[in-house]
Amino acid sequence: MTTEILPLTAYPTEINMETKFLGIVIDSNINFKSHLKSLCKKLNLNLLMLRAMRPFLDNKSMVDLYYTFFYPHLIYGIEFWGHASKTDLKKILVLQKAALRVLVYVKPGKHVTSFFSKLKIMPLKILFEFRLLKLLLKTYSHEEISKLMLNHEYNIRNKTLTLKKANNNRDQRSLFCSGIKLYNRFLSGDWTGSVGGFSEGLAGRLWAHARQ
Repeated sequence: MTTEILPLTAYPTEINMETKFLGIVIDSNINFKSHLKSLCKKLNLNLLMLRAMRPFLDNKSMVDLYYTFFYPHLIYGIEFWGHASKTDLKKILVLQKAALRVLVYVKPGKHVTSFFSKLKIMPLKILFEFRLLKLLLKTYSHEEISKLMLNHEYNIRNKTLTLKKANNNRDQRSLFCSGIKLYNRFLSGDWTGSVGGFSEGLAGRLWAHARQ
């Protein structure tokens, strides 16, 4: 039995530099540019739908539409693509603000930052931090978190988590490194092992810090 040797031209010469995994486009540099480009298209389509429905619905119904159609695309995988560059993330924030203008029925270009807190809609940065922290607390058990804690002899409430020095930028953007930094910033000394118990209080802390 002989094995046929194919000429070099018969083999693929191009290497695919990105792939889609569970709906998230991952590129070779892990900068999520392609994913955010795709996300912008989805958000734009939902933005058109919100604008089309606005004349026929009241404010509460519009907010419901936002959480039903726009919001799911916004939060899907944000724990990962939320580490993208500020320039790329700004494009998503612009679309979120555009959706907010539709909800409150104001003209394009008008500042709507204050309406985020009034409608209890998290802006992109706070949404990313909130969901990343919740993912961290769901991923690591209470025992694992406890082992990372430094128990200070004279001030037991002042607890922080140890964090090994990241080797590169990718390590810094990992769930563990970025999550621990946020933990030390917002939850240090308050970990009780209950994920659900933090939701309301954590959101309040993130909002308060954003106003500073």
